[in-house]
Amino acid sequence: MLRYGTAVVLVAMALGAALILRHDNLPHPFTSFSFAAIAITFWCAGTGPGLLALLLSYLALSDLFVPVKILGSSSESYLVIYGIFGAAVSWFSASRRRAERSLTETRDDLELRVAERTSELTETNKELLGIHAELRHEKDRLKLLLDLNNSIVSSLELRDLLRDISASVRRLMQCDSVGVNLPDPETGNLKLYAIDFPGAKGSLREGMLHPPGSLPARVFSTG
Repeated sequence: MLRYGTAVVLVAMALGAALILRHDNLPHPFTSFSFAAIAITFWCAGTGPGLLALLLSYLALSDLFVPVKILGSSSESYLVIYGIFGAAVSWFSASRRRAERSLTETRDDLELRVAERTSELTETNKELLGIHAELRHEKDRLKLLLDLNNSIVSSLELRDLLRDISASVRRLMQCDSVGVNLPDPETGNLKLYAIDFPGAKGSLREGMLHPPGSLPARVFSTG
């Protein structure tokens, strides 16, 4: 309704302008006004409303502005002119709409492809991040094994070896401290043989014993 109402309104505006000019005894080129109304209707509203604007313009022209005979020609000649003009404008309008539809389809297809490619790249990036994390973990593990091997080769004292192992494990696990507890043959309680705790403030020290109810003792006894 809006599209066909546009045709009626535009033709009515062209007719009103021509009638006002004729009332004031001024040139009133309704044909030019109607051509503009028809062209705008075809261009903006489509073929159906454009044909309605063409028909209304012809009826208004033949009834109000063109006598039955002008130098032997009837108003039907204007119908031919309107028809040719309407066909030309309709062809241009249809071409524009086809071009817009093609551009819209191309844009939608491009957006779909971009979205699919973005999704693929996101998945690939996640896979690469996972592979990178695995490689980093494997590198850290191999470095730990190398450090432990070097410590075993270079350290003859058990306590020194356990200290080196604790330091290597702490760096790999990125924790605050690492300690090695072994059963004390004299008391049977766990004894802290070695600890790597750079931020220690005296709370832990090598040689201290853990009572049976302590956390290390419970872990050791329950496995």
